[in-house]
Amino acid sequence: MSNLYSEKLIAVNMDADSKDSAIEQLICMLKKEGRINSSAEFRDSIYERELESSTEVGEYTAIPHGRSETVKDNSVCIAALKKPVIWNFETNEEIDIIFMLAVKKDSSDTHIEILSELASKIMEENFISNIKKADNENEIYQIITKKEDSK
Repeated sequence: MSNLYSEKLIAVNMDADSKDSAIEQLICMLKKEGRINSSAEFRDSIYERELESSTEVGEYTAIPHGRSETVKDNSVCIAALKKPVIWNFETNEEIDIIFMLAVKKDSSDTHIEILSELASKIMEENFISNIKKADNENEIYQIITKKEDSK
């Protein structure tokens, strides 16, 4: 699953004033890197999933994800925001770290594997705080791929 991550899919100090703004910027990164064919189609899959239940997972972190035929390469886009945004208006839950998953429509097993791997990492001591302390995209890339490389 090493192709999931790329420094070009990581943003440090992303300036987003809302959940929608953050999602849009991450979708633009996926499109720019050729990981999706259609921004609009992928955006629809992200918001369809958000309607089921909010994707914040604690630790000021959210994992929005979409499965869509427009996804060319399974990918994880990561953003460390300059300042927190409200992710869930029902609870006023704020987040400042986003892991956006873009998964091919026919990859349901892979989808679950990626979510499980991310959830495990998020529960590791210091994982989120290390991402928040990172000064650049390469540092986050090293943090997110460290355990994967040692498997």
